[in-house]
Amino acid sequence: MSSDIATFAQTFYEALLARQPEEDRLVTMTIRLLHPSILMHCRKDVQSYLFFGNHWPCAARRSNLASDGKADVPLFTEAIRVVPSESDDDPEDAKPPPSASYGRWVPRLLSMSLLVPKVPRTSRTMPVPWRDSVTDYTSITIDMPSLRLPDAHESADLVVGLPVFLDTGSATSVLPWPVYVAIATLWLGFPEPEVNTAYSVYCPDHLDLDDYDIDFAFQGEDGSPVHFRCQASRFLKSPFRHPSDCGFELPIEVGDVDNPGTDWFLGQNFFWTAFIRFECSFRGERPVEGNSTVQLRFAAQRVKSASGHVVNDTEIAFHSDPQAIEAFRTGRSILAYND
Repeated sequence: MSSDIATFAQTFYEALLARQPEEDRLVTMTIRLLHPSILMHCRKDVQSYLFFGNHWPCAARRSNLASDGKADVPLFTEAIRVVPSESDDDPEDAKPPPSASYGRWVPRLLSMSLLVPKVPRTSRTMPVPWRDSVTDYTSITIDMPSLRLPDAHESADLVVGLPVFLDTGSATSVLPWPVYVAIATLWLGFPEPEVNTAYSVYCPDHLDLDDYDIDFAFQGEDGSPVHFRCQASRFLKSPFRHPSDCGFELPIEVGDVDNPGTDWFLGQNFFWTAFIRFECSFRGERPVEGNSTVQLRFAAQRVKSASGHVVNDTEIAFHSDPQAIEAFRTGRSILAYND
């Protein structure tokens, strides 16, 4: 994380104490949403949350990790660019222009890849190892369609990447029809849809999606791809069974790719995969002087343990001593997770 974030970021509590009508320093906010299937079974200190601050309020349980604690928290990606709501923005430029304004958190999605282990879980030594090598899995990539910006002239160039609105209030994600069909056929094994025929897609029980990963590629601050990798089942499996009782509902709906004004969403099912950090120094149309930052970072809801295995979201819990969080943030002591 950049030094300007460490210098300017503050907690929401500090902003209230200042009693200022507007806060001009760079503020960071992290959201975590747990998948509904685990909420009834996890520990009380494993919760969804909205956190204001530039550090971690939770960590993996110490018993899962090495004594030095180097692997105790998930790792955030590099900064991911947020598309301005209104501006003279060139989608290929790395930095937003001074005229930019922001009404929503909209990164640009470039592709999604399903990572299928070459050796199934039933044939491996348990627990599931962390797979870092491309030789461990088969990658099935879906590239996002190139679209014309809303209100753009018909002769305007198509823009690479899909602008997707991050929305905790949307129960599903909304993606273009070609992407939906690719997920159904390439990832879930359904046949191509027939014309004028209802297309019912779900996550079949025979697919071990808990053992698969998805690699999302987003446009970074410098225009290059930033990869975010997470557990596939959290994104693809709804908590609800399909009427066929052969699998779970797919929490993805279809939008109109031919309508330039269509909004694309990454809804709650994307939030189930990630800790999402929002970093902002804009207030509507007014940037903070000398620090124009609006960006995102993602971290999968899991941790790589010292033994090389996965510590899943059910074991990433709040710190037992909240005062230690503030002590760590201000540099007064070393923050340690205490079972």
